[in-house]
Amino acid sequence: MKKPSLADLLPLSDLTQMASGAASALGDVRGEMRTMMQSQIEKALAKRGLVAREDFDALEARLAKAIVRIEELESRLAEAAAAKPAKKVSKAAKK
Repeated sequence: MKKPSLADLLPLSDLTQMASGAASALGDVRGEMRTMMQSQIEKALAKRGLVAREDFDALEARLAKAIVRIEELESRLAEAAAAKPAKKVSKAAKK
């Protein structure tokens, strides 16, 4: 006597639902594993004082803007100092 297969015991729609459920569960496990691995990598990088590339790029852009701003302020300060001669303070005023 022939042993009945799974296809003989379950209708095709049930097999499809089971396969779909299994694929969905595997996708969930894959996502969970990816999240766990990314978390572990971020912890390891943080321990070593390393930062993500996008964080580095953002800080680099902020630094470039700050340097430009400092240079502008230094230039304005030099212009202001050149325009106003410094007052000499007498010895009597210091006391």
